[in-house]
Amino acid sequence: MPNTGKPSLDCHLCRKRRVKCDLERPACRRCIKYGAECPGYRSPEELVFRPANPNKSKKRNKVADDGKADSGAGSTELVAYGKRNGDDSPKASTRAWFSSTVRAGKMGVPLHEHWSSQSIPILLNVYEAIDFVHNTYRNAEPDGALACAAHLFSRAYVTNLRYSSSVDDGVYDEINKELRVYMGRALRLISEALSKPGGAMRDDILATVWILANYEILVGALPARASPSTLPVSPWHIHTQGMYSILKARGIDYLKTEKGRIGFWPAFNMVQIQSLIFSTESPPETDAWLSAFEDTVEPGERLTLRISRFIQEIASIQCRIMKTLRSKDVPNASHVYRGLWQELTTADQSLADWIDKQPPFTHAIDPYMRNMQYSTLVKTYHIMQLLINFLTHFAGCKIPLDELLANRRYCLQTIRGAAQGILQNVPYAIGPLSRGKDKSPRVLFDALKLSWPLVSIYVASSTVLPEQSALALELLIFIGKEIGVRQALRAKPQINLVPDEAISPLDVDAASLELPWVQLPSNLSISLEDCVGQPRVDTT
Repeated sequence: MPNTGKPSLDCHLCRKRRVKCDLERPACRRCIKYGAECPGYRSPEELVFRPANPNKSKKRNKVADDGKADSGAGSTELVAYGKRNGDDSPKASTRAWFSSTVRAGKMGVPLHEHWSSQSIPILLNVYEAIDFVHNTYRNAEPDGALACAAHLFSRAYVTNLRYSSSVDDGVYDEINKELRVYMGRALRLISEALSKPGGAMRDDILATVWILANYEILVGALPARASPSTLPVSPWHIHTQGMYSILKARGIDYLKTEKGRIGFWPAFNMVQIQSLIFSTESPPETDAWLSAFEDTVEPGERLTLRISRFIQEIASIQCRIMKTLRSKDVPNASHVYRGLWQELTTADQSLADWIDKQPPFTHAIDPYMRNMQYSTLVKTYHIMQLLINFLTHFAGCKIPLDELLANRRYCLQTIRGAAQGILQNVPYAIGPLSRGKDKSPRVLFDALKLSWPLVSIYVASSTVLPEQSALALELLIFIGKEIGVRQALRAKPQINLVPDEAISPLDVDAASLELPWVQLPSNLSISLEDCVGQPRVDTT
């Protein structure tokens, strides 16, 4: 006789206990409530009742056993980066794993596997373009700090995708407990490694700290607003300072090796972003570090090296402008203004002239570095126009008002042009990978790289065009909710961290003459749908 009853959809443990299951994924709340590890749910095939024919049952069991054996072999092969269709690279393994799991919507794991068995494939797929990460994981210890970082990052990423808007308190507490365990273990292993001779030379330690810094962006650990007077203490800043300490301990000679070069750029870029965000000087070793690359620069490093030099100059200018504004010393501000303006415009024009003379940039990292250039211009010219506004309020200022307002118009024109450059790069950065329901995990890395440029636009809302600020906000919400970068949801417009006189110029009527100079041409307009193939989102 065929089975005609309705199959239970409950998880295995709730069915065994004969209690009601809430069917929550990835783990039911009843299991979480009682501290048990939820074993998961039956597959769709198991939910179909069939005739109870002994011969057919044996046949089905044999097929199921064979399938489990094949699945187990595949899992072991992935972890070991074994050969798959003749390709033994870790990238090929992770691509194959993701094509059969994540893209197909099968984010669960077999009953005999813990979710952490998929962490490293997830992370390597996200950072498919970063050879430093792949090469380091190939030689890393299975239970080392790098593996803990992978568990942290991948767990947070999958959680953010599954709970795009909110997370139940019980589920969140359980996940957060797991994340704290892995973070504590990773930090302990990092500390132990760095306390030993040669610990700073270990690439797995540098890669671990870099991934932890990216994890903090993923979960939104940076403060929504930064005080310019002191560097905030947050996990991201601690990890960034850790990367700086490791690079400093490695010295110049290590940068002359191939391993040293590959590992240097991801860490150093994060250190430079910190300087830009908080208007601090670049590390004092920056000049020596970059000089070590100039004599033997490789083709893929040309733009990265030049823009890194540019950021070093600009960070110094930003730091001095902010110190001048915070001091509220009008005579000193009037005295240093022209020197700061000359330094800024010279550095900007010098980089633009250099780029014009170069052959096309085709390296994978080059579009990101152009966005770094644009975001640096947005931030620095925004701060410069604050200084200009401040000076217009004081009759004792030695700089003529006409000169100040003309320079302010130039600031706004540059800010809006750079903001448009960032927005026009978005479709090429995340558009193809973000379209459709099942987004490629690689789009996460692209979204992480876009977060700071988009935040720089939104923070400068008072100087960019309204449509640019609105689109930046829409993109940040899309990145935060749909791609899982929670830091994007924490961006706030710039608040009054400078004297009140710096908010707007004194002569409002004269300043209004700037508008025809800096309006956005209609043929450069762009929308969220153009960027990521999505309709407009509610930004309230």
